[in-house]
Amino acid sequence: MGVLCLVRGPETKVLKTFLYLLAFGLLAFVAGFFFSPTPGTHEQIFLFLVNLPVVLLLACCWKRLQFDLSEPFFLFTLAVLFYLALSSLWSPKFELATLVYFGRRILTLLSLFVAVLLVVRRFPDFEKLLVWVLVLLASISAVFVLIHHFHEVNSRFALLSITKGSFLSLGRYNTTIRVGWIWGGSCLCTLWLFMRIRGWTSLLLAFLFVPQFILFILTLSRGPLLAFLLSGLIVFVLNIRSFQEKKKLLIILAFLTVAIASLVGFDLTDKLTHGFTRGWTPDTGLSGLSHRLEIWQAVVQETRGSFILGQGFARKVPVTVASGMQFPHSHNFLVSVFRFSGLLGVLLVGMHLSVCLWISISHKNHRTRIWGLLLFYGCLCLLTNGKYPLAGLSEFWFIYWLPICMIYGLRTMNKYPQMDDTP
Repeated sequence: MGVLCLVRGPETKVLKTFLYLLAFGLLAFVAGFFFSPTPGTHEQIFLFLVNLPVVLLLACCWKRLQFDLSEPFFLFTLAVLFYLALSSLWSPKFELATLVYFGRRILTLLSLFVAVLLVVRRFPDFEKLLVWVLVLLASISAVFVLIHHFHEVNSRFALLSITKGSFLSLGRYNTTIRVGWIWGGSCLCTLWLFMRIRGWTSLLLAFLFVPQFILFILTLSRGPLLAFLLSGLIVFVLNIRSFQEKKKLLIILAFLTVAIASLVGFDLTDKLTHGFTRGWTPDTGLSGLSHRLEIWQAVVQETRGSFILGQGFARKVPVTVASGMQFPHSHNFLVSVFRFSGLLGVLLVGMHLSVCLWISISHKNHRTRIWGLLLFYGCLCLLTNGKYPLAGLSEFWFIYWLPICMIYGLRTMNKYPQMDDTP
């Protein structure tokens, strides 16, 4: 598949239909993170509304699309993807099925890249629509989750539990960490819009932010909470002039006042403190990090003989720490890359992310910044609980691959001419 898809001449009805279908498919794909009952259902949504239309578009309109293979950023992305996949070749537990698995993942990601690229070039305001849809659906979904949660737990302010959470978290998510990833990301997007948009629309965004933030806090997931705190500070720094609007400053002060009063009134201060220090004692100290340092040290120890290329990827290889406890993965996406793909893999992934973040900040199309912030937030989240980047469709995509695709697509809008809309 090519890097840049440029349409030759005016659109045909077939091409136009496919582009509208792809736009709807991308909206449904994002909606699936909030309303898909199971991950399997979400994969079907992506398959039939994004993946399949891209394949049919290439099959039916191949002659009308030309591909530019000279775009450096996409070539770099391909190099990273293929290196991460080929690392399974030097694994002692190599299986052909693993390569097939990675092949499917790469093709799926490429279809997402092509879909985003075509849609944002055909519909220049699609990115704005996508962000608003994301914020609205996240808020509506959070309301349903909270209503169901408080009805089930019969408590004033019980922390979110997957077994007692909403029908969404019971099916879609298996840990509160993943719930935190998604709604922390939606809170960040809502906060960015709130700071950027003037007028009474900012008041609407403040109302939309509240249920998302309550649900996010109830997860008490330390990694996403800390990631949101750092990313939120960047949002305020980048939009410092927004505080000149007194109404917006009053909204922020009112929200902080209500939030602090709620912490005291609902006895949440002890629960929050316990959430950030659980497992910590004066004797054990670092065990409050949920054994993560032990896991990372164990990975470094077992990989010491293959620092450059890593151990080679193998599925379902647990990490065994010094105490004999086993964990299913490394709980850090860069540590996982180092374990399976070595320092070379960490270097490639790190450089790729650095380029993405630099593009989002420096590009003259400032709409890339919200996706750069979401990617930055996602990387912080994945540093405490992430897996290997070539994962199947999951919450990982929301905070990692989707922002990367949007940054790339928006970057090409001004670099190449828009599609011709004449029949």
